[in-house]
Amino acid sequence: TFIETCSRNQGNIMQSASYINQIMQETSNIITEGWNQRQKSYDVISQNRIIDSIFNYDSSDYDGYIYIPRFNIKRLIMRGTEGYTLDQGYVGMYDSSCDISSDCLVILAGHNISNVFSRLHDISIGDSVILGGSVYRRFVVYDKKIVSENDFSYFYDRPNELMLITCTDYDGYRLFVFLKEDL
Repeated sequence: TFIETCSRNQGNIMQSASYINQIMQETSNIITEGWNQRQKSYDVISQNRIIDSIFNYDSSDYDGYIYIPRFNIKRLIMRGTEGYTLDQGYVGMYDSSCDISSDCLVILAGHNISNVFSRLHDISIGDSVILGGSVYRRFVVYDKKIVSENDFSYFYDRPNELMLITCTDYDGYRLFVFLKEDL
């Protein structure tokens, strides 16, 4: 009957409103806890949901964020790989790298420390990495190598790829992780 249909629809509307309120509360918590406290690196992801459209961070300070779901690592990205950037716990974007919104090679580096890239050595072929900010891009690991820190042969442009770099336990060598965008 008409009354039963209205009653069912009202239940669906109330359920949707409850879900929207939950998302708004999670978003509010992210903004309050992350941005107001100005921690070294801010959480931009809540319970594995990307809600980047609500963030209005100063793009002159940050180039976006990286999220590695397998290890629940979430870090802000800043241009440059000098000591200040990496020592503060940010992921640095090489000056020669494309921006995260470009369809060419993006090169990111981070220290081999807790909650930055310390678990990168355990990443596997097929694992995903997400870049967000002005865009949302998902990449999938297809290779990783231990490379001399003086070997720049891997820095050539490859469309829609991401390269992650961190230190190893071997002096003079770096771990390079290669990823392709999951288009």
